[in-house]
Amino acid sequence: MRKVKWKIKQIVRRRIKGEFMVWEIIDITYEKLKKKYSYQTIPLHGSEFALIAEDRDWHRVKRGYTEYDSVILVRSGENIWALGKGRACGSYPADPYNKDILVLKVWESILRKTKTLEEIAEEIMPWIRMSFGFQNSIIAGKRSGELFVGSKWRDKVKELIAPELPKFIRKELETHEGYLTVELGEMSPSFDIVPAIKSPIMYKKKLADFLAKKIIEILSDS
Repeated sequence: MRKVKWKIKQIVRRRIKGEFMVWEIIDITYEKLKKKYSYQTIPLHGSEFALIAEDRDWHRVKRGYTEYDSVILVRSGENIWALGKGRACGSYPADPYNKDILVLKVWESILRKTKTLEEIAEEIMPWIRMSFGFQNSIIAGKRSGELFVGSKWRDKVKELIAPELPKFIRKELETHEGYLTVELGEMSPSFDIVPAIKSPIMYKKKLADFLAKKIIEILSDS
């Protein structure tokens, strides 16, 4: 109970200062997309998982995943897109990561042929499973507060979103001087040595409005 109260106090203090963590920005962005642009929510059967990374040797395998429990359908331009908000889970290869917004193109012919939400979910779930290493994530966050993007959307996001991000940063990343930690890169057998995090990047709430608008702009042109 004390830990919960402490966390609530920390959130209140951050909100007063106008500081939002990356997972909060992704949550708010997704809710804005859902409220303003989506016309259908598709519950998945329990949840579906996409592999982030794995670490294996002769004796064991440890895997990290992103977990999605539903997707929203958005019509943008001439296309229909399924957007899902995922959260990192599983074993330690998922530790460096946080949340993401996954984007998959949905063929309209599938929607015409499919009658129930369960059948639509069955069509979409295999595409989620094949989204290895955030490749279909239009935006994703790390525990450090850094935002990154999957390979499919990299060029568009680099052009339209990345140059504007610095103006939405409220507080820069702080690290422990002289202390390092090891991270397993997404879908990579190699390890990265990075500074230990003291305080993650904090953002202004307005970033969520910007991201929602730019995501729809990117989808309209894709």
